[in-house]
Amino acid sequence: RVNHTIFVAVLFAGFLLLLTFYGLDFALLNTGHGFHDEHILLALFVILMGCFASARFIIYYTERQLVTKDMLADSEESLKLQFNRMPVACIIWGTDSTIKDWNPAAETLFGFSYAEVIGKTANETIVPHNIKVQISKMWKTLLKEGLDTNSINENCTKDGSIKICEWNNTPLKDKQNKVIGVISMIKDITSLKK
Repeated sequence: RVNHTIFVAVLFAGFLLLLTFYGLDFALLNTGHGFHDEHILLALFVILMGCFASARFIIYYTERQLVTKDMLADSEESLKLQFNRMPVACIIWGTDSTIKDWNPAAETLFGFSYAEVIGKTANETIVPHNIKVQISKMWKTLLKEGLDTNSINENCTKDGSIKICEWNNTPLKDKQNKVIGVISMIKDITSLKK
C-alpha cells in the first residue's frame, strides 16, 4: 500500500513537471522560439524515466526502513521476553539510579510489583538505611569506571524483612562506550549465610 502511494505520488509530480514543460514550450512557440518535436519527446522520455527511477528508489528505501523497523521490534520483543522469563532477579537502572525495568523474579524476591518500583531508586525501595552510603559510593564507582561489580549485601523487602543478596552489576554502554545504564542480576543467598 505504501509502495503504491509513493509510486503514484512521484508519477503525479512527473506529470506536473511535464505540464510545466509543455506550458514552457507553448510560451516559446508563441514567441517563435519553440522546441522541436524531437526535443519534446526526449524531454518527455527523460522526465518519465526520472520519475520512474525516483519512485523505485523511494520504494526501495521505504521498504528497507520498514524491514529494519520490524526487525528491531522483533529483537526488542525477544529481549523483553527473555528478561521477563529469567529465573534470576534482574533490574535495569538509569544512570540516575532509578529503576527502569524490573522482571517478575525481582518482584518475587523483593515483594514489590513492577508499578511500585519503576522510577524509584534503590534507596527508596530495597536498600536498608544502614548501608545507603556504601551503596551510593559503589554506584558512583560503577558509573565512573564502567566496570562490572559484584557485592553481597542486605536488602529490604516490601514486608520489611531483610534478605542477603548477591549482586552482579554490569554497565550498559552506547557506541561511544559511555555508560547509559546498568543491569543487575540478584540472587537470594540468605539461607547460605545463616
